[in-house]
Amino acid sequence: MIRIKKSLQFLILSVLIFFFSCYEKKDIRIGMLVSLTGKFSSLSISGRNGAVLAAEIINKDSKGFSIELAIEDDESSPETAKKKIEKLKNQGINMLLSINVSSIFIKIYDYINENKIFTLSPTIASEYFSGRDDYFFRMSAVMSENAKNLAILILEKKLSKIAVIYDADNIEYSQTISKAFIKSIKEKNNLAQFESIEFFSLKQPSYKDLGRKLIQYSPEAVLIIGGPLDTAMIAQQIAGKKYLIMVTPWGISDELIKNGGSAVEGLLFYQPFDTESMKPASLEFAEKYSKRFGVPPTGLSYNSYDAVYALYKAIKNAQKFDADKIKDEFIKMGSFRGIQSEYRFDRFGDCISNEYLYMIKDAKFVKVK
Repeated sequence: MIRIKKSLQFLILSVLIFFFSCYEKKDIRIGMLVSLTGKFSSLSISGRNGAVLAAEIINKDSKGFSIELAIEDDESSPETAKKKIEKLKNQGINMLLSINVSSIFIKIYDYINENKIFTLSPTIASEYFSGRDDYFFRMSAVMSENAKNLAILILEKKLSKIAVIYDADNIEYSQTISKAFIKSIKEKNNLAQFESIEFFSLKQPSYKDLGRKLIQYSPEAVLIIGGPLDTAMIAQQIAGKKYLIMVTPWGISDELIKNGGSAVEGLLFYQPFDTESMKPASLEFAEKYSKRFGVPPTGLSYNSYDAVYALYKAIKNAQKFDADKIKDEFIKMGSFRGIQSEYRFDRFGDCISNEYLYMIKDAKFVKVK
């Protein structure tokens, strides 16, 4: 009887070992389309790094499947993005992290839906994609909310003459912010005046001419909607003027301070992360990130790290790796607790998260409130 019992235990143990050893061998390939080179690369690289760090930690700690990130550089080009998403699809990949700007993503948006590629993005914030029943979810709040917070600053300071200068090469993103910003101010102050100035970052704009237009208008406040380098160069042209300068999260990276120098001191922006947080999880992440990549994390680093973990959780819950199952799991989750913030999803995959006001002071990003 004892021999039979021991044999049965051995059999059960062998089956369990076999099952889990097979399970551990499963590699889940997730595509990553990211702007590693070209005009929009400065911000995207920190997002790539955050995602890579998350995958490395998951693979080290997980006893289940491991994650392999199939990283493709879209070269900041819509045409290249199309080719790269087709390449990933041909490799059998049906889950994607998209770390790029809205003007690039819009060119592959129909393709991911037609081919049922579940896509999660920590960067895409254009209103264009809101309220759509599709395979696209995001970890970035729609930028109209960011714009409304910036508008409140204008109203609180009782400023009425405002210039909005924006990159028309990312028009979906720029228009979302610009329209919401102007509308929010006009609802409370119908006497407010606005001057809109566009530039095309991919065509080597004349920053001197842009600065001349701003100075000629003589605003009380300037909202710059562009990448870090363009934001820095525009700020340089209006240095010494007593304008309140505000920017969007797209323009925030070390490159802004490096190229802007004293011209960006006092600049204000909202971002969905508290980089001064003393919470243990936040401090641990910042330490691991800095050790791994040699630089401190940006807000997008946090966002991308959280995105990988959110996708990992959905895959674990679904136990199947097709787009419909993953989408259903995100809807069921409703929210996801990241390193700092809670991301709340609606049934269309649109996201709501908190924002913090920051400024540049002594060449550092400093929280205001």
